Amino acid sequence: MLGKILKKMSNKIGISQTEESEFAFLLTNYIKQTLTFREWQRNAEGNQRLHFLINIYGAKEDGGEVVLRPFIVNPDELMLTPADVVEFNSQVIKVDRQRHPEWFR
Repeated sequence: MLGKILKKMSNKIGISQTEESEFAFLLTNYIKQTLTFREWQRNAEGNQRLHFLINIYGAKEDGGEVVLRPFIVNPDELMLTPADVVEFNSQVIKVDRQRHPEWFR
């Protein structure tokens, strides 16, 4: 369900009121279940901040599958700038294109 909502949002398609009301719960639940989050939680220091980003890979067509690619960044700054987000996403996409070309077909 989360993948479907994120796909709609990434393709600039509106989501229903039901999807909107479920979004925060689904996203939080997804994050807490990822290996990425568990690794961060295991290694994080007490005051360390979490910036959890998700790249969405997949076909733009309605029937196409999506791959959710979570990753965490821990910069020293409290807030990430839009340029920071773009840079971190670009770095992850570059690595993912090499390691998982099937995600980009």
